[in-house]
Amino acid sequence: MAQTFIHNFDKVSPLGYKQPANDPNAASPDYITHAQLRYSPFTSSEAIAGSVVSGANSTFSFSIEDAQIAYTFKMYYSTDGTTYNEDKTFGGSSGKKLFGANDLSGYVTLSGAQNITGTKTVTSSANLVIASGSDITVQTGGDITLADAPSASTDAVNKAYVDGLTYKSCIFWIDAFYLDTLTALSYRRIYNNTGVTPTLAYGNNSLGEAGLVVTFNRTSAAWDINSNHLSYDDGFATFPAGFFYIDPSINQASSATSAVITFADDLMQASHTVAQHYYDMLTADTWGRAGADPTKHLVTDVSDIIVSSPVPFASRRYNGRIELRFYD
Repeated sequence: MAQTFIHNFDKVSPLGYKQPANDPNAASPDYITHAQLRYSPFTSSEAIAGSVVSGANSTFSFSIEDAQIAYTFKMYYSTDGTTYNEDKTFGGSSGKKLFGANDLSGYVTLSGAQNITGTKTVTSSANLVIASGSDITVQTGGDITLADAPSASTDAVNKAYVDGLTYKSCIFWIDAFYLDTLTALSYRRIYNNTGVTPTLAYGNNSLGEAGLVVTFNRTSAAWDINSNHLSYDDGFATFPAGFFYIDPSINQASSATSAVITFADDLMQASHTVAQHYYDMLTADTWGRAGADPTKHLVTDVSDIIVSSPVPFASRRYNGRIELRFYD
């Protein structure tokens, strides 16, 4: 709600007595025609224009918005509406407050721009409604904090709620993997929003079989690892050449900061077709080992299998994708 301030302009007559600045009998102001209340830095850009009160040519009314009532003001007047002079009788050289000496800068006003400091609490069941076409803008470093999970389809959500529905992921791309580990492992992180920097390194599982150690430098009891096939090029064709699986000794429900994934080679028919026959994972003694008993393959007729050697031991496997996911 705006406050109204009234000011009367006077002047000294040739005989030395005070009289209204404008002729009371004139139809409109004949001397001081315009007036402004200015606030710091007291330029025309920081001014509230006054209006002449009907029937009182020398009286001006000013409407002061709530956001401005704590300002210090100076009075300026004009006889032509263009050039303004300061009225030094109004507050001297420093100006004055119009509504007492109380500091009202902490008031939240109904209209007008205002910089607010301190915490403002909306109590009871009051609502804060943002009108259509208006925005809430949060500057860098600020947050909007929501305590509860959403209950309606239009509700905003907090981070804890979203984290409970989604997972954090780190995706590795393997450019070069060698079973004999004599050549450096080459990989990249092509995506990572886990908040840490997971790494890959050569490692062995509990049976001494070759694979990788995934270190995720955070304690987690809710994670998994997905792997696709790596490739091998023998100069004639490119075909799948093994994949990684999580070591059976890993207890996923126990907090950990790393996990072993074992490399399982594919066996191929001699014709190098895309058909692969995997070892039976139920028999650890044959799992992942060269020269395994053919009866342990997942086929119905062992005689159909023409087992050739896997990809040469020291050859490069490449273009593998491993995704590490966290659910906590």
